[in-house]
Amino acid sequence: MKKFYLFLFFTFSILSIKAQSSFTEGKIALSESEYVRAEQIFEKIYNSDTTNESSLYYLAYSIYKQGKLGIADKLVEHGNSKYQNNTRFLQLGVKIASDRGYNKKAMDLNLKWCQNDSSNSNAFYSLGNLAGKLNMPGMMVNAWQIALKNNPNDLKMRSRLGELYLELRMPEFADSVVSIGFLQDPENRKFKIIKAKASYDMKEYDVTKDITDEFLASGDTLFSMLQLNAFSLYNTGKYEEALPLLDILIENSKPIASLFYIRGVCLKETDEYEKAIENFEEAIKLSIDEKIGTYYASLGESLEDEGSYQKAIAAYKKATEYEVKDIVIYQLARSCDLYYKDKTPAIHYYTEYTEKYDTINNKIYHEYAQRRIREIKADQFMQAKDMPSDTIN
Repeated sequence: MKKFYLFLFFTFSILSIKAQSSFTEGKIALSESEYVRAEQIFEKIYNSDTTNESSLYYLAYSIYKQGKLGIADKLVEHGNSKYQNNTRFLQLGVKIASDRGYNKKAMDLNLKWCQNDSSNSNAFYSLGNLAGKLNMPGMMVNAWQIALKNNPNDLKMRSRLGELYLELRMPEFADSVVSIGFLQDPENRKFKIIKAKASYDMKEYDVTKDITDEFLASGDTLFSMLQLNAFSLYNTGKYEEALPLLDILIENSKPIASLFYIRGVCLKETDEYEKAIENFEEAIKLSIDEKIGTYYASLGESLEDEGSYQKAIAAYKKATEYEVKDIVIYQLARSCDLYYKDKTPAIHYYTEYTEKYDTINNKIYHEYAQRRIREIKADQFMQAKDMPSDTIN
């Protein structure tokens, strides 16, 4: 009897060693991307012992890596049913469902994964990605916040969250998350880019310029940093400094209306009216967005400054077709007043301005418009009074 038990012991030991050897062989096949061989090995192990959880998982994984998603999905569903709350099967199930486009199923599995492994950063990162696919930005932010909380040293996760904040127009949060990151890695390039963009969105143009200056000084030719540097100079009134950078941007990018517009403003502010007009005209030609009214208004200003009142009036009129801002109506009225001997058009636009745009912000313009209406009407009255009787019907 004793010999029989010894025989059984040695038999099971040999089988166990063989199983372990086969399992190791299967893992090696996976590491070498030999997924068909891995499938054959793990299928053999699982068929000999259907209680072997790991062999079922690696069998499903081997089949998944071959792109046989339907078969892999059934094996994972079996694993999730047999080994409930097993994070490995839940995680693989999320990948398969997502790859098959079953995003709702993937979301359900991912939520279970997060519940069962609430300290796992990858679980919440995956949940955030799925939320993004399902257009759920609130959940995406919350998931990635938890992912970063679970692993605050994950610099890649920190930068991804910062970029997400920027996309959602939350620059203060983006700035905060990378500011902590700088304590971990002061020279992190991604953090600097996010910081520059966040500062620009918060109108902290000097901060943006300092960061982008560093990029440009190091020979970094990142287009967005050059653009932010030029725009920061523009927004702080340093038009002459902005111009050479805008030249580079325009020369090295596809035609963009806003770049020509900003260069036009810089040229106008440095009294280069002819070049400014050319840039505003180019911005108008390229424009297909809602800003075209602004471009026409700026063109009108430049033409007016140059003394081309008739062209200025035409530009202002065109601006009102796209955007009826109070200042555009005022500028149109004033140009008509300066250019036309007949002041009737000027009275028309001054009156429209005073009736529609009587606000505290434009009090000076409003008072001027009212005064000009009175003066023009008085002049017209005096001219009519002095007319010979034979000209009156």
